[in-house]
Amino acid sequence: MAQNAYFSRLTQPFMVKKWIVPVFFALTLAACKSGNKQVSSEEIVTVKELVAQFPEIKMPYAAGDTSLKTAKNDSNFISYKTFSGLLPDSIFHSVFGKNGKPRIYPVGRSTDKNKEIYLVAKAVSPSARALYVLVLSDAKQLLAAMPLLVGDENENTEHSVLIDNRYSISLNRQRKLPDGRTIYKKTAWAYISGSKAFALILTETNETETKHELQNPIDTLPRKHKLSGDYLQNKLNLVSVRDGRNDKELRIFVHFEKDNGSCKGELKGEAKLVAPNKAVYHPSGDPCELTLRFEGNKVTLSEEGCGSHRDIKCFFDGSFTRKPPAKKAKANAGSKPAAKPA
Repeated sequence: MAQNAYFSRLTQPFMVKKWIVPVFFALTLAACKSGNKQVSSEEIVTVKELVAQFPEIKMPYAAGDTSLKTAKNDSNFISYKTFSGLLPDSIFHSVFGKNGKPRIYPVGRSTDKNKEIYLVAKAVSPSARALYVLVLSDAKQLLAAMPLLVGDENENTEHSVLIDNRYSISLNRQRKLPDGRTIYKKTAWAYISGSKAFALILTETNETETKHELQNPIDTLPRKHKLSGDYLQNKLNLVSVRDGRNDKELRIFVHFEKDNGSCKGELKGEAKLVAPNKAVYHPSGDPCELTLRFEGNKVTLSEEGCGSHRDIKCFFDGSFTRKPPAKKAKANAGSKPAAKPA
């Protein structure tokens, strides 16, 4: 009632001038005090202050693809310069590349029974975005980190994550096939204190039904370039190279499956020849840089920042051997020559 009476006095004409200055001053002071509850990005000088930027959350925690979207007016972020000055920035390299400098958006923090601190953070750059989990000791030292979700523009694919009350992490992926079927893959991870790393503890999928249905989308394109051809490890690990739009380009399709199919990667696009036996896939707006080195009948892959094209714990790497071109069947093979006319 006293508060209502206070505001009713403000509505009285003869009291407006008397109260407007102190009220404005009080509101300004309150706003300043509220703003001081959170240290600005430039004032964060210790890991403890960095951790304090993350609001406390209770487990379980769940998120999906939409959580990677960031409002344009969201100013609650930690600059890359500030973050990398306190914690190793190498945790972002698999998604953003060595030169990527994402903004870090604090999502939440929670402490387990071992007093290990779990931070959930969103990293966003103009070309990529990802959701991460970081584990810190009670002394605020980084123990481990891994991406939970990586931005994917494929409308037929859905990703989600769940961190349960025991801090086990479940990553889920669903993909709708052109024939209407839905395939899924679920992996479960747990932080192991003894090894200071996340370990894969469960894999569940129905992708084995389509395991042998790998289709090469560039198979029918011309292969006149000296490097064009199919380079294989087996039927499910393929680097397909076809002619590009000119002599300085190649079209490539790469698909791999590791750890009995539990870790996969795939990409397709144009690669530029930067040397006679070296091509680089690095399209505009994609942090992924895939290098293909050709030597003899082999091609060797190396990558930087290709996390949006593969699962978390495997990479585009290794050597692939060129498959010999199919021999053309000889006309009338095995038939007797025609008799000469008399």
